[in-house]
Amino acid sequence: LEDPGQWIFPSASIAPGQRIIVFATGKDWRISGVELHTNFKLGTGGDSVILSVPDGAGGWSTEDSILDYPPQVTDVSYGRVSGAPDALGYFETPTPGQANPSTSVSIFAEPPVFSVNRGYFDTPFTLTISGVTTGANIIYTTDGSRPSPANGTRVNADSGTTSVELTINHTSIIRACSSGNGMGTSRVITHTYLFAEKVLQQSASDVPGVYG
Repeated sequence: LEDPGQWIFPSASIAPGQRIIVFATGKDWRISGVELHTNFKLGTGGDSVILSVPDGAGGWSTEDSILDYPPQVTDVSYGRVSGAPDALGYFETPTPGQANPSTSVSIFAEPPVFSVNRGYFDTPFTLTISGVTTGANIIYTTDGSRPSPANGTRVNADSGTTSVELTINHTSIIRACSSGNGMGTSRVITHTYLFAEKVLQQSASDVPGVYG
């Protein structure tokens, strides 16, 4: 707010409905027709962004602003909800160069908790994956793929918290996250459990990848 002309757009013309993407990296690239980068960065822990225009009298007036936005999440965008410009929220599917999504979330679920940490094992055991956030579902995979609302086994939490038990008796990659009930998807937790004596007996298809 104290420096409304901190970074000035280069001369450009766009048609109605078109968009220009500006990266807030601190590189200060502002040549027409070239990828644009501001001379400042946006804080991941929360910040403000202001769009100003000359007021015709040597000063500036605020055209638009998002003040004190909340902490940001990797690979998740934040902004105005399409069709509801007064509403702000997180978008789990970023849409650079396109209109913002029409739905958003305001909070994210906490990641689930594993009862057994990753490591080497010689006897089978029972792994319990427990939800932390009330109303959030657990989604897990055993094939090394990334769990998401569109991929994995879902364990519904209904109105409380939930948990799931898995028998681990061979080298396994277990990945899990929490999601649902109007909340954004948590970060994915990954644990790899190695049974050294059985490694030589397993085929490549038994262990799809190595994570954790």
